[in-house]
Amino acid sequence: MGGTRMTTRTGQTVWLAAGLSVVLAAASAVGDVAGQPLPKLPIVAFHRQRARAITYARSSALKALPQAGCSVFKVVARTDLDDQVRRTAEILGIHGPLESRWGGLGLMVREGPPVTSKGAGPRAVGASRLDDSIEFSDHARQWQGRADGSPTVLPQQEQAWAIAEQFLADSGLDTADKRRECIMYMMEGDHKIGMTVRFRRAINGLPIRGPGGKAFVDLGDGGQVTGLLYVWRAIQPLGVYPLRTVDEAIADLNVRKPAVTAIPPGADRAEFNQAELAYWEDIIGVAQDTVQPVYVLKGRAFKGSVDIGEVEAIVAAVASTHVTEGAPPSGPPS
Repeated sequence: MGGTRMTTRTGQTVWLAAGLSVVLAAASAVGDVAGQPLPKLPIVAFHRQRARAITYARSSALKALPQAGCSVFKVVARTDLDDQVRRTAEILGIHGPLESRWGGLGLMVREGPPVTSKGAGPRAVGASRLDDSIEFSDHARQWQGRADGSPTVLPQQEQAWAIAEQFLADSGLDTADKRRECIMYMMEGDHKIGMTVRFRRAINGLPIRGPGGKAFVDLGDGGQVTGLLYVWRAIQPLGVYPLRTVDEAIADLNVRKPAVTAIPPGADRAEFNQAELAYWEDIIGVAQDTVQPVYVLKGRAFKGSVDIGEVEAIVAAVASTHVTEGAPPSGPPS
């Protein structure tokens, strides 16, 4: 997928309020279930280099979440990935043969020769067996604007949502747990030459955090679909696992365990005043065994006594006694 990507989290508080009661209500009925150990969550410490000298603490304003269990899901391989790639290619009018790529780890349907060093190449639909992700790129039209230099005609936003949703449905990629995130534009000078219609995933009403769980559809002149990025792993319920406390999650930050931390440069301490529950889905092209809950911690960063901005951290939420370095579980908790 080409183009400039920007992130927004519009609407996630609404999903959280709806989903938290569902997940925790189910957990309250079950209680703490001692299931098979889970693999450690593959959270990448993107900003660990900034965080070495930072002390993390909870603010007195931070309200504890109900300490109950939360559903965990096992990632399962799609058995229809070949058919899915063919169907998506057919919807896009690509009629080449299905090819095995990357030593059997990938699939592709393309028309024309391979992509050249200058980036020109065929329209192609590809998929990865590592995560069942699907991508499409129309290299001739994606982010190119009109050849004669006249203004690109893009659909209005509501029409763009409808086009993208219909494309996902026609391709068999539509799912009931998707949520509209935002529409971003690709600019060439002062002119809009393309747009990306972005959907994010929610599970049991809780939003996905992390680089996975998304469907981005690129639209070009006249509303034509020019690109797709679909990272939406198939899952099945594994069981309900107990959550650790928010204080235990913050303690992990202080011993430098992996977490995603966004904090202003120069900060030496941070205080969290808000905690939310979400799920983590990993980046494209990476095998993931389970989809587990995480705490999203938000607050203020300080340099000395001066407030210098916002801080956010994402930390694993399952109780550490149920996490192991070993193989993923093969079935639900006993």
